[in-house]
Formats: sequence, C-alpha cells, structure tokens
Amino acid sequence: MLFPKLLLLLVVYLTQVICEESPIANDANANFDTNVYEKSSIINGKPDDVIGGGDGSDESKKRNEDDAISSNVYTIPTVTLKSGHKMPLLGLGSDKLEGGTVKLVKEALEMGYRLIDTAKNYEATWTESSEVAIAKGIAASGVPRSEIFLTTKIMPDFFGIKEMRKAVKECLTDLRTDYLDLLLLHHPSCEEDDTDCSATGTLLEGWKNMAAMVNEGMVRDIGVSNVFSQQLKNLSMEGEKPISVLQNWFDPFHQDRRTRAVAAKNGIAYTGYSTLGVVWTDEGVKENPVFIDSTIKQIADRRNCAPSDVVLKWAVTRGVAVIPGSTNSTHLRMNYNSLKVKLTEEDLILMDGLNNKLTHDYGSSGIGGGEL
Repeated sequence: MLFPKLLLLLVVYLTQVICEESPIANDANANFDTNVYEKSSIINGKPDDVIGGGDGSDESKKRNEDDAISSNVYTIPTVTLKSGHKMPLLGLGSDKLEGGTVKLVKEALEMGYRLIDTAKNYEATWTESSEVAIAKGIAASGVPRSEIFLTTKIMPDFFGIKEMRKAVKECLTDLRTDYLDLLLLHHPSCEEDDTDCSATGTLLEGWKNMAAMVNEGMVRDIGVSNVFSQQLKNLSMEGEKPISVLQNWFDPFHQDRRTRAVAAKNGIAYTGYSTLGVVWTDEGVKENPVFIDSTIKQIADRRNCAPSDVVLKWAVTRGVAVIPGSTNSTHLRMNYNSLKVKLTEEDLILMDGLNNKLTHDYGSSGIGGGEL
C-alpha cells in the first residue's frame, strides 16, 4: 500500500511544478506584484460569480483533487484603491453559493482567499441573506476581520439618502462589521421587468448619497457596477467622491474594452464578474463557451492546466480583479491556485483575440453593463 501512495504524491508534486510559474526572463507575468493593475498592457489602468473552477472535462481533471487540496498558500496580488487601501485581485463571489455559503466562505478563507464579494439582495437560503451567512463563515474561519476585504452592493431601491443610510447600517449588522471595504451601486437603475425594484433616486443621487457613507466612516471605498462607458464618464465628472472600483461583466468573449478604457483613464480599478462564462449559460447558451473554446483548451493543454486556470490568470494579468464562486471545494482550490499558472505573452495575445468571438444582446440591452 505504501508504494501507490508514494507514487501518487510524486505525480501531485510534478503536476504542481509544471503548472506553477518559473523565473523566465521574458515571461509575460514577470514582476507580478501589487502594481499589476498599473503595469498590465492593452487598455488596463467583476457575479455572478461562477460556479466551479473546473468543468468536469479531461482538461479539468489534469489537476486532480489531491493536487488541488495539497497546494501551498501564496500571497494574492493586490491593487491600491483611491482610499489607499489594497484590494485583492482574486476573491470569492457569493451569488450562487446559496446553502453552502457558510461552509464555502470558511473554506475559502482557510485556503488563503481574502476578498469576499456579496450584495444586499443575495440570498443564502429562503430565510437567510448571503451577508448573514458570510458573517458566520468568517467567524468560523478564525481569520481576523482586518485581513478580509468585504464588498457588497445595493440596488436602486436604496439610492435615497434615508434608504441608503438604513441599507448600509443593515449590511454592517448582517456582516458583523463596523465598516465596509467597498460598497457598489449594483445597477444604475431598475430593470424594466423587475417589479420588485423601485428606485428612490437617480444614479448620480445614489452616488452622492453613497459618498456620504464614506464621510460618516461606514465605508472605505465606493464604486459602481453594470454601467456603460458614457455613464462611467458622466459619473467621473459629476461625482463628488472619486470612483474606486467598476465591476462589470467580463470574460474572454466579452472583454468590455470601451468601459475598461474609461476606467483606466480615470484610475478606476476594474473587477470582472462571470469571468468563467456563467452569463452565457444563464442567458440560455447550452454549453459554457469558456470551457469548450478551442483556443482556451489548446493553451490549457500546453500549460497542462484547466481552461479555468488559463482564463483567471489571463484576466488578472490584464489588470482585471476576478471573483469566481464555487460550490465545490476542489474547484474553489483550483480557482485559488490559478494565479500560479504560467502564461506566455503569446498565450495572453491569443486570449485577447477572443473578444467578440461570440455575440449576443446582453451588452446592448441594458441588462448588464459594459460594451464589447
């Protein structure tokens, strides 16, 4: 029995060595540090949040469960926000964690995750909000609050000053904290078919009222989500407080370049949600294109890693913070370890070239923010 165990450990070790970065002078990921956002090339200077870092394919299985679980903790790169505080470029999205929220948040923090993304309207169960469940997971992990970056979002229902203050205080209570690291306006306005949403103010009014929460010491940084480039420009010019973060839909086929360019010009950090393609399946696409695309699979084959590894590492290298979620502990670990994967400049350029490969009306329908 001893020999098979030793053989398995050897295979795990070799797999990790192959997939982790090595010091090569012309590596596209050299100097991968807290200045990644500023250093990234192209046009760089966010739900949700994808379920699963692996897709069950042969490529995904290359990094088996033992390999994922045995990986060592490393330091996640960060970006410095307008407040001077640092935001990790890899975090856990909580939208679809549902009943597993407490357990998964605890596991994620124990693995080394330090950013948790949620929203006031996310639910863990029928009777418990995501924020309440996240607080339980944090408490169970034993990780100090000071080490954790908490992001939450509020809908247009709370854009009025009274509604805003009440909502933020509720978020603080539910998350068991006396401050939020980042508060985002979840959507610029209510969607036409959302009968549960009743706006109490405009986007600009919501922004000004959210800025008051910073002045009152309840929030450190503020930002917006699901906005288009012109909305971001207008808010940057008219808002009293600077925008720290923009969170929009971002994946290999929807790279949101126009809005990212505006963000970069204004020194706004960018978070991509649905980086692993959940928007496509939510919108009715039968198979998640991120996991079946030939270019992504070929890069994954060359690097002996899963397609999800390639996508997450590419995004972060291009200055995009990512917040994938997972209801699977192994995939949670895979997502965490994805930043160890080594991609060459050629790999990155191939990934850049996937923009607009797929199209649908999401980007122009007002459902979500950003442009192709």
